[in-house]
Amino acid sequence: AVQEKMLADQREGVLSYSWRPDGKAVAFFGRDWGSGTSIFVVDTVMGGSKKVIGNVLPNTMGPAWFKDKNGDYGLLAITSDDRLLRVTEQGDATPIKTGLLGLSEVTAAKVRKRNLVFVTALGRKQHEDANLRNRRLYKFEIE
Repeated sequence: AVQEKMLADQREGVLSYSWRPDGKAVAFFGRDWGSGTSIFVVDTVMGGSKKVIGNVLPNTMGPAWFKDKNGDYGLLAITSDDRLLRVTEQGDATPIKTGLLGLSEVTAAKVRKRNLVFVTALGRKQHEDANLRNRRLYKFEIE
């Protein structure tokens, strides 16, 4: 028999999700009536979701996880005011300065002990045509 456990319900309105690399948590984009789209984290054993940051831009891949130099997991978020942030599971946020404008999606990968971040954006200059077709893919490294 298959055992099921509801980890989040319709109150959060799950849009897309991603597993923490060690499998102990799931992060998801959900609707929060007070602050638009938010990132929530759920412990996969205990259940129950916790909002870690609001006013973010969702994407279809789910929130991007990364592991810092101390071995702690965190998330990357793009806010509705065009900022890229590192966010802990406790909700502490630190800006990542990229100089890019028109941020839309972010993902991360660990390659040979390096945290690589990939982000789509319009570029470094203000564009008159903010069409999604004009977005470019950028890569950089964080610690």
